[in-house]
Amino acid sequence: LLGGEVEVPGAHPEIGGRRGPRAQRGIRPVDPKGRTVDRAGSAAVVIVNLEARLDDRRGRLQVDAVEHPQVQATVKDADLPADAAALLQFADAEYKKQTAEGMHNSLKALEKAILKEKSYETIWRMARAYAWLGDEYQDDERREEYAQKGIEVSKQAVALDDKRVEGQYFLATCTGQYAYVKKLKAKDLVPLVLDAAKKAVAADEKFDHAGPLRLLGSVYAQAPEPPTSVGDHEEGVKLLARAVSLAGAFPQNHLLLGDAQRISDNLDQAEREYQAVIAAQPQQGWAHRLPKWKAQAEDGLKRVNNKRRQKNAGDRGTGAGF
Repeated sequence: LLGGEVEVPGAHPEIGGRRGPRAQRGIRPVDPKGRTVDRAGSAAVVIVNLEARLDDRRGRLQVDAVEHPQVQATVKDADLPADAAALLQFADAEYKKQTAEGMHNSLKALEKAILKEKSYETIWRMARAYAWLGDEYQDDERREEYAQKGIEVSKQAVALDDKRVEGQYFLATCTGQYAYVKKLKAKDLVPLVLDAAKKAVAADEKFDHAGPLRLLGSVYAQAPEPPTSVGDHEEGVKLLARAVSLAGAFPQNHLLLGDAQRISDNLDQAEREYQAVIAAQPQQGWAHRLPKWKAQAEDGLKRVNNKRRQKNAGDRGTGAGF
């Protein structure tokens, strides 16, 4: 397997997905330069494991079942619009609610629309909803289910038009989510995430608050560098900085840039990005995710301070030798 563990954003998405205080505990992998590889990320998450970990999967699944009970669509078939265009409008309105119920209502409308016409516009919206649901839950069973469904419809969207951003973007996101669950397959899945993310950037780097840049930058910033894996930490910081420049109001861009800067030991820059997340105010479209991002930024600040203490202790130890 590749070395390290990487979590990257996709749909908030994000396109969220990073593990916070409940993260698995185990051996912290290192890249070829001896730097620890962190679990920073979001919606879309790619895992590459070097060491086997203890994982109380049953316990986590039971806890998550209490926190996130199974949600179904509440809209009735008779209440859905009749024509395809109106169904897409309904699906978009439900998606904007940013709730599990809204996602299932959105999918129900899209499933009806696809019976009328298997269009690109319908299919990529299905992928978007599955990506959101895959990021909403913590139990592997539901993550795998939604990731697989998202991959399936994303591939259909790409087959219809591989130059559009949406299909490639959600294909990368859902493949990353699937890799998170199927850790043993991650080595083969990471290149697929990278390829689709690159194509999404080429198609429209501004989509979903600079989502393609956020996704590609996180892969580069957090994966171990060659020959172990595909990482390029300098390039990752550069891509994430561009995401911030294009969509600075979106907190997850700052969060992931902070993670990238911390991984590269740029601690002052990392602290600045984390503080931007903590100071962010909720806005429509991502208010649902903001508490999680703020908690992750707080956790990032703790890691920054820990690194500073370790560096200071090392400096004192070096000085004491002369």
